[in-house]
Amino acid sequence: MTDVLTEPRVEISFDEFYAKYFLPKQQKLQAQDAQWRDEAFVAGPITVCGLPLRGMTPYDLGILHGLENPFVVGGQVTPERVAQFLAVLVDPPPRGWWRRRKFIRHVAAYSFASSIREIRDYVKRMFYASDVAFVEPGDKPSNQGSRPEPLSIVSSVVMSLASHTGWSETEILQMRLARVFQYRKAIAERQAGAPSFSYSDKVVSEALEAHGRYMATGELPTI
Repeated sequence: MTDVLTEPRVEISFDEFYAKYFLPKQQKLQAQDAQWRDEAFVAGPITVCGLPLRGMTPYDLGILHGLENPFVVGGQVTPERVAQFLAVLVDPPPRGWWRRRKFIRHVAAYSFASSIREIRDYVKRMFYASDVAFVEPGDKPSNQGSRPEPLSIVSSVVMSLASHTGWSETEILQMRLARVFQYRKAIAERQAGAPSFSYSDKVVSEALEAHGRYMATGELPTI
């Protein structure tokens, strides 16, 4: 919800309220769910900041975490940190003086604001289907509260997949994170005997809260 309008309250059912104010958002997120779910199993690179990046793996996450890159641990984002993130994941790696020079020039010339936006979107795609409350750029590590550490999440995922599939640690660490999290989600759903929530399901909770506010105060959400 971005803006709030207030008008004399008129009785409106939840279904009508939902269809008018929240259905388009859910449809958009459902399309995103499907795209990101399928994308996890596509082997090709993902274009970020005009560069071909491979899908982040648990091993890559470990490197970025060790470097304390703000896109995975929080903190201040700088142009140098943007370049660091991209250098870890660009395919092929910028090895050799000529490739490094070309890479640095490209990153320096690319819009800093666009770089942050595109990397954030990439990270969201990689953590799709996970239960990690991933850190947004600009968050301070001291304000992370009880958010799970990404590496502890990865270790539990590796254990879960290894025990259910027989895959080795090496195999799992080299898989795309988005794929790893989907496998774990499938295992959890099988054990629970019910599907888990997706991004689009959260819209229903938002709508229930907004409908309750409207019935109490007349506030209308502007989506």
